[in-house]
Amino acid sequence: IDMLMGTFFSEIGNDLLAELSKVNKNKINTENLKDIRNWEEKDFDNKMKELKENGLDFKADIPPEEREEFLTNIHSILLEKREFLVNLINNPNLLEKDEFSSLLLALLHLDEELSRRGEFSDIKDADFNHLNGDMKRVYSKLVYEWVYYLKYLKKYYPYMISLAIRTNPFDSEADVHVNE
Repeated sequence: IDMLMGTFFSEIGNDLLAELSKVNKNKINTENLKDIRNWEEKDFDNKMKELKENGLDFKADIPPEEREEFLTNIHSILLEKREFLVNLINNPNLLEKDEFSSLLLALLHLDEELSRRGEFSDIKDADFNHLNGDMKRVYSKLVYEWVYYLKYLKKYYPYMISLAIRTNPFDSEADVHVNE
């Protein structure tokens, strides 16, 4: 299952995490994730416990004139990877990981919400607030799974965690290039 999560983050999770993190007005609960490179196992466990108990406070801080572009971008990411998500949700190995299954269902729901609207040029505040609730659900679950996955990489595949850390969506100074 953990390798499925690796594929998930490579295919869609990292992109969504980056896009949603950019617009999240409430960054207080994710501030410490920029220093994840220095974490020990207990730090991962503490953050996962905190996320599981409290979730994340997500609020998309997007001016009305930029909402169409943002929602179109999120929808494009989901639409491009819809078949991948459906294949993942049908994988019997997911029965062992309820949290990850819940994330996939939240993503498919957000995809359906966006697909049924078809157009985002004149989205009203009430409708955007509804979609914000769906994005909050996705974001909270996505961050939890990302922390879980990085804990797994650090423990079993330390050479693989380097790229995840160098492209950390919570670190504005992250750089894919190796500089040290």
